[in-house]
Amino acid sequence: MGLCEKCGKSFPNLTGNTCNKCIKLTGPGLTDFERGEIKKQPQCKGCSMVYILLEGSLCGACDHEEDRLCTAAIRQLEEDPVIELLRRAQQHKDDASSKRLKQPLQQNAALKKASEVRSRQTKQAIQIVNKTSRILVEGSLQYHALSSDVLRKAKVALIAIPMMGTDEAKTLLKNTKKQLRDAYDAIPAQEGCSKPQLDWGKAYITITQPNSKKPLAITNKDYAAGTVENMFSLFTNDGLITPAEVKARRFGITLVAYEIDEDDENASADVSESETSDLDGPGRKKKDDFKVPAVPAKKRKASASMSETRPPYRSSFRPPVDEVPELEYDTYRFTKVTVVIDDGGSPTVKYHDELDSIEIVAGWADAISDTPNGGYLSKGYSKIGFLGKYKGERFAIFQARPNHALNKANTDDLVDELRLLARGQYFLDSFKQRAQAYGKSVPKMRWNYAGAFVGIAETADTAPEGVTAPALGTSLTYNAFLVLPFLDIAGSLNGEVKFSGADQAGHNSDTIGRWMDVYAHHVLDDSLGHILLTDLQGALFPGLTCDELVLYDPQAHTLKQDSGYWDKGSEGINAFKLQHKCKTLCQALGLPKLKGTPAMKSTSGKEQETSGKGRTGGEGGTSKKGFHLA
Repeated sequence: MGLCEKCGKSFPNLTGNTCNKCIKLTGPGLTDFERGEIKKQPQCKGCSMVYILLEGSLCGACDHEEDRLCTAAIRQLEEDPVIELLRRAQQHKDDASSKRLKQPLQQNAALKKASEVRSRQTKQAIQIVNKTSRILVEGSLQYHALSSDVLRKAKVALIAIPMMGTDEAKTLLKNTKKQLRDAYDAIPAQEGCSKPQLDWGKAYITITQPNSKKPLAITNKDYAAGTVENMFSLFTNDGLITPAEVKARRFGITLVAYEIDEDDENASADVSESETSDLDGPGRKKKDDFKVPAVPAKKRKASASMSETRPPYRSSFRPPVDEVPELEYDTYRFTKVTVVIDDGGSPTVKYHDELDSIEIVAGWADAISDTPNGGYLSKGYSKIGFLGKYKGERFAIFQARPNHALNKANTDDLVDELRLLARGQYFLDSFKQRAQAYGKSVPKMRWNYAGAFVGIAETADTAPEGVTAPALGTSLTYNAFLVLPFLDIAGSLNGEVKFSGADQAGHNSDTIGRWMDVYAHHVLDDSLGHILLTDLQGALFPGLTCDELVLYDPQAHTLKQDSGYWDKGSEGINAFKLQHKCKTLCQALGLPKLKGTPAMKSTSGKEQETSGKGRTGGEGGTSKKGFHLA
């Protein structure tokens, strides 16, 4: 009997030291797949030859040799029959077909169908267990802004946290906070976009309700005790999640943080969770302590202007209105007046040679009311605004109110205002450069200046002979008009916001307001003390990546007292120096402390109240209903 030195198997008729299957397997150039196929091929138990279609354990030659040896086997039985029978029985057992031994038990049709049904039910049961044991939690981030009590959504994508029902609820809350904080910290810095600093230590968890704009704070200590399945069941029983969410086994939670006052030395963005966080559940605290954090002792005050423009409650009712008739326009030919400002900040007024045309809505004077109507937009103390079209786009047109100024005074004041808008944008650009040099990012803001100009119209009194032009007193009261890009304050986030007065420095507590206070300081410093921008105001408009502040209708004080009728010269500048309080941002941007002269502080309270309400300044085009187009 031969023994293969490769696989160690015995073959009675083996003529060499290696069986034929091992010879094939060790051949050159074979892939793993080809070797696997060779191993599957049947092999003769007698001679070790490999036959693809071999049936049984022996090939034909070995089977014939087995019969030939039968007589000798009988003789061996006569010598020792018991031992030989046992040996032959063991040999036949070893030679049994492995393929046959691995076949499943033979079943009739009924038994086979029953087995298939049982197998299918087992798989479905496993799937149901997996599905019912998993709960999908969606996490979002909001924060309390310094400027108001309204929650703002952080620009962080919704995160999905798959949890098992047996997981600890405290683990879910910790994971939610960590992932949302990491996502917020990972927001890339963008030019003109700055994100508020948040106090993560005082953050708390709320349940997100699809049908409500405000999330509901989780104050029940039982919600955070036990497992996620227990939390899900309590939310379901208390009606805090919708039937659709119950069916889908999912719910949403919101992490609510507080914006940090950067000028508050006691505030910190890295407060330890173990000291103040409510996300650890009742495990580290007394059970009754699992509540929404109390309001800080230091009240988060909004600026006075924001409180005035955003009452605590505003009715959403809108009375039915009649169908708005199509507006009619008068077309004027006009000379365009623009302002060009050089690198040194000096503005130059440019009168264009070619004539242009603009459409002014007709009949707006008959539609003046408390709300925009019939082409009328808004009015202030000395200016009035109405609608116009220039090159197919809507613009806001401003003039002095009728009988409030002479024609020349109206022209001079509007050109002064256009010049001041250009200067405002110039200093805003340098402000951003300064912040970048000191490693800071200014919130996204701009002046409503791009595309602005003053037009001097040809009217029936001034048009050349043979040219038909509307007369003064129809669409235009004066022949000069200021054209500014149209702004719909109703679409802003907070309405119109005043950051400073004509004679009062700003003392704002919110992020945007503090940047505006520093901006005013920068203008005075960047102009070497020659120019101070005052009466800063604007509106914050929502954007895809970050909100944008649009500024308009400024005033100024200059050393030469030549910026406009509102200019109080060095007296106004000195008043600002005395009132301004430098903030942390002022120091961070390298701005020097301001020192005024108390002897020059002579502006009376009455003068402060009426400041900025001269010929065409002051409130500009402000409407009580929140529309400002300047």
